[in-house]
Amino acid sequence: MMPRLKSFVLTSFFVVCAIAAVATHVWRQRAEAEFDPRPLFRVISAQFQACRSDDFGKAYDQASRGVQEHFTLVQYVSKIRTEYGRISPAEKLQFGTTSLENHRAIVQVFFLSARNQVTPALFTMIQEGGIWRIENFEVLETWPVDRRLAGFSV
Repeated sequence: MMPRLKSFVLTSFFVVCAIAAVATHVWRQRAEAEFDPRPLFRVISAQFQACRSDDFGKAYDQASRGVQEHFTLVQYVSKIRTEYGRISPAEKLQFGTTSLENHRAIVQVFFLSARNQVTPALFTMIQEGGIWRIENFEVLETWPVDRRLAGFSV
């Protein structure tokens, strides 16, 4: 192959890859801008309310198929009691950022106690058959008493 032809083919390949990368980035930004996170919030809120009322069957229904295949109901209840134990006194939820990756979403959740103490958590959600389900959750360390969420409180 002639050096000029090799150079042309190689340059063309890199140009096509760069165009594809830019197009993918623009498409993802548009998808995130148009995404409505309220269905995710409803699923997380439903699971939280179910756990507060000891309706673990309903909480288990909010989990993804993969989680239900990995954990029995008894094992899932144990995981929830262990993880949710630190947030059981929480009075309300506030939702933070939501990011999308393929068919998954990561939702930042803040659990607020009656004394406005904040415990952050991350929920990984997966879409199964058009329905969002909880694939995993991680409750993070409770913030010190004097640390608050930014924004207005009414």
